[in-house]
Amino acid sequence: MKVIDFKQDESLVLEELNKELINFFNKETLVINDTRAMIIPEVLPHIEFVCTYDQRILPMIENTNIVFSKPFSKDYLKYLNDFGLGINNNIFLIDNNKNYTLGENILLSKELIENIKKHNFKYLIPFFVDENMEKLSNILGIPLLVSKEIFEKANNKLMLKEFLISNNLPTLPGEITGDLEIILSYFNSKKRYLFKDPLGVSGYGFWDNKVNTIDELKTNFKNKKLIIEEFIEKIGSPSVQFFINKENNKSIIFGITDQILEDGKVYLGNTSPSIYLNGSVGDELIKQSKEIIKYISSLGYVGFGGIDFIIDNKKNIFATEVNARFTGATYPALTSLKLYNSLLKSWEFYNHELSNIKIIDFLEKKCIKNKNQTGIFPLSISGLENFKKINLLNFN
Repeated sequence: MKVIDFKQDESLVLEELNKELINFFNKETLVINDTRAMIIPEVLPHIEFVCTYDQRILPMIENTNIVFSKPFSKDYLKYLNDFGLGINNNIFLIDNNKNYTLGENILLSKELIENIKKHNFKYLIPFFVDENMEKLSNILGIPLLVSKEIFEKANNKLMLKEFLISNNLPTLPGEITGDLEIILSYFNSKKRYLFKDPLGVSGYGFWDNKVNTIDELKTNFKNKKLIIEEFIEKIGSPSVQFFINKENNKSIIFGITDQILEDGKVYLGNTSPSIYLNGSVGDELIKQSKEIIKYISSLGYVGFGGIDFIIDNKKNIFATEVNARFTGATYPALTSLKLYNSLLKSWEFYNHELSNIKIIDFLEKKCIKNKNQTGIFPLSISGLENFKKINLLNFN
C-alpha cells in the first residue's frame, strides 16, 4: 500500500485528498454520522444535545446523501453554502427521540426507510458500525462500506497492542489478561494502573485503580481480556489523522493535532497543528503511523481514522489506540482544508455553551464571513437554541 503524508508533500496530499473525498462521498452513498452510537443507553436521555453533533460532518461533504436528526438550522446551511461548503447534499431529516441513537431512530421510522429505499444507494457509510447499522443495511438493501466485523477489528486495542509487540514497535509496558485474580492484584497495587476494554470508546471501558472502585471494574468486567498498563506521566497526547481509500490501495496522513483531554482521558477537543509536528518527534509519529495504517488496511478497513499517541517525559512515543472512524479531529481538519486549501492552518476545536442568542444572530455577529478572516467558524450550531450547546472551530 502507498502511504503519503502531508509533512513530506502537502501539495500532493491536498490534491489526492480532495480527489478521494469526491470519490468517497458521492451521489451513490448514504452517510449516517451517528455520534450517539458510542454512548451507553442509560446516558443517552441526559445528553440530548449530542444529536446535533452529527451535523459536524456537513462542511466537509458535498453532492451526497445524509440523514440528520432535528433540529436542523437552514440558516447554518445557507452560511455554509455562502462559503461553497455543504453544497448539493440530499438531506433526510428525522425527529429525534432522545432515548435512542440516530440509527435506532431511523429503524423506528417506516416512512424514512421507504423514502431511502427509493434512491437505490450503492453504499452505506456510517460513523459507527454496530448491530443497528447491520440491521439497517439489511432492511435498506444497501451494503455497508465496512462490515461490523472489520470495524471492530480495526478499533480493537488488544489486536493493536499485539501487532505493536509482534512488529517491535513501541508499546506501553503492561499485561493482557482475562484472569480476574490477576486483574485485581494490579488493581490493589500501590502503583497506578490503567485498565482498558479492547473495544472501549469515549471514556467507557476505561478504569483507573486510583480513580475507580473495584466494584466499578467488576460490574463491567464480563470475563473478557483487559489491557493493563502502568500509568505514564505524559507531556503530550498527539493524534494522527488518516484516510484509506475505497480501493484499499492508498492511504493519506493529513494531520497531526494535539488532543484537549479532561483528567488525561476524556476527549474535549483538538488544536492544530501539533506542537510536535516538526522535528524528530513529528517524524517518529509519522513513521509509526505508516506501519499502523498498513496494518489497519490489511484488516480490510477503508475510510477515515485517527491514531492516538502519548509522549512521556523522556520523549518516548507510544501508540495507544486507533479510532477507525470519523474522529473529533476529522471534522475541523477537513473543514480547514475545504476553507483554506491548507493542512497547516492554525485552529482550535472545542465545545461551547452559550445562551440568549439566536442562531442567525450568532452567525451574523460572531462568525467569520469570508475565507480571508480569522476567527470563529461553527461546526455544529443547530443545538444552540434548543440545548445552548455548539461546536466551534477557532482559526487564529
